[in-house]
Amino acid sequence: MQAALIKEDHAVTINNAPSASTESALAAEPSRRKLGILGPYLLFATLAWGIPSSSVGTLVQALLAQIDEANKVQLSAIVATVSAVLGVIAAFVVGALSDRTRSRFGARKPWILGTALFSAVSMSFMLVADGFVTIFISFVAFQAGLAAMVVALSALLPDHVPTDRLGRASSLMGLGSLFGLALGGIVASAFITTPRVGLAAVPWLMVLAAIIGWFIIPKSSTLHRTKEPFSAKKLLGTLKPPADRDFWLVFGGRLTFLLALLTVVGYQLFVLTDYFGAQPEEAGKIIALGGIILAAGACVSTVIFGAVSDRIKRRKPFIIGAALILSLSLALLLTSREPSTFLLFSAVASVAYGTYISVDQALMVEVLPDQDAAAKDLGFLTVANTAPGIFAPGLAAVLVAGGGYPAVFVGAIVIAVASIFFIFPIKRVR
Repeated sequence: MQAALIKEDHAVTINNAPSASTESALAAEPSRRKLGILGPYLLFATLAWGIPSSSVGTLVQALLAQIDEANKVQLSAIVATVSAVLGVIAAFVVGALSDRTRSRFGARKPWILGTALFSAVSMSFMLVADGFVTIFISFVAFQAGLAAMVVALSALLPDHVPTDRLGRASSLMGLGSLFGLALGGIVASAFITTPRVGLAAVPWLMVLAAIIGWFIIPKSSTLHRTKEPFSAKKLLGTLKPPADRDFWLVFGGRLTFLLALLTVVGYQLFVLTDYFGAQPEEAGKIIALGGIILAAGACVSTVIFGAVSDRIKRRKPFIIGAALILSLSLALLLTSREPSTFLLFSAVASVAYGTYISVDQALMVEVLPDQDAAAKDLGFLTVANTAPGIFAPGLAAVLVAGGGYPAVFVGAIVIAVASIFFIFPIKRVR
């Protein structure tokens, strides 16, 4: 990723800046475009990072269980927490750098490809991991690269997608996430007894998506931006969070919704083996089947509600409804200790998750306070994706120690309901 940093300068110069009329035309251009081939690519790219994202966590847990069965929960919590923290930092930094990158290939492509390569190479070391330290370093590096790649991909929406098609674009990315979740479960199941191989191989899907994106993402050279030497002080200045009420309400709603889901799903292997009494191989099959059920059910609601949201120009009712349905699905886990109950949870949660992701990406883009800092601000919102990964392992561990897995389920229900109270007060989006 060889790209110079620039300072945003709106003054018109003769040699390296477009005219005012050209700038106006460029600014208006996205509103006249349709999604075209970018739509299917957003689905595929999300799928390509979604499969590793949803499978490597389970495979790392399986590997840690092989290395240190007695301390697997604590070691998993350490790995997940530290990797999530560094993922947050990576999202901030890459978001800011992406917004300020000069390149004839555009601001996003170099970062998408570079971070994908970084993640895939990092996980290759799992093949020779013989202890916790190697696993820890490889997984932390992978998660940092993954978070950075997601920020750069998300910035394609404000860059190239018109407002009246944000719901459709959000739905396509949601479908990619769903298929990634389902296929990730199948991948985790396939490698559950040989986790090293899966951990080293699967992240290269991200590289494939980045290479394809290099040719599909619309050309948008940023060489017209003013070139300036790198300055750490100026870079840190760009990392200042936006002072916008609606922005932070969306942040809180997303964080709590995902925290409620990940507090259970992030420990699904241990939930199935330690609470529902499934053997590891049976648990792997249930995780795979549950992922398929989740994807199938959510696929329907994603396709429907993304388009409906665009048509009626409403986002908030769908997010609120999703939180209520998620609460119901979590409550089902308290009704029985049969492993099949987890599949019922997956079926109901699929409606919640599908409804949520069909409009959440659109909601995020619509509350961005500054389009010129879209990737940086999306980096802050990405914290709402990664922060649950920071808090969920520790929260689940505390709840398990204090009240067993039923306490985890009850805690997740409370958090899901709390997410609603962040969405109600949003003013700029209906």
